[in-house]
Amino acid sequence: MMEEENLEHAKRRGFKAVFTTNTSSLTQQVCDDLLSYKVLKTGQPNKWVASDGTMPFAAAPDSQRTVTTVKFI
Repeated sequence: MMEEENLEHAKRRGFKAVFTTNTSSLTQQVCDDLLSYKVLKTGQPNKWVASDGTMPFAAAPDSQRTVTTVKFI
């Protein structure tokens, strides 16, 4: 319900799309399977290197995934 409300709020405010990056497998499944968001990119946060050369999520488990998606409304 929360993700559906996000889409309704975006529509009311005149947005053309909702863009999100999720680390929760449940939210990933809701956006991808139920709400038909388009997957743009997936990755592992523990491999990400910030612009200053640090790896702020290095301690995250290898099983953790990020999924960046978009839903045009």
